Amino acid sequence: MPPLTWWLRGRAEVQKVLLASEACRGDRMVPVVANGSPAFGQYRLDGPEGAHAPFALVIVTDTDEFRRV
Repeated sequence: MPPLTWWLRGRAEVQKVLLASEACRGDRMVPVVANGSPAFGQYRLDGPEGAHAPFALVIVTDTDEFRRV
């Protein structure tokens, strides 16, 4: 599966996207580090017993390059 390029800038934009759909309801976000950057492992509800399965690795980028945009 190729990576999904999805750029969200700022807390308000992230909040708007996450609240706009029921798709992420019940997901768990676990803080991790990816290539030295802060990130979150996203685990999605999977199956009738309520177990969570790996879904995505969300990498947070905080650099001057992105702040200028």
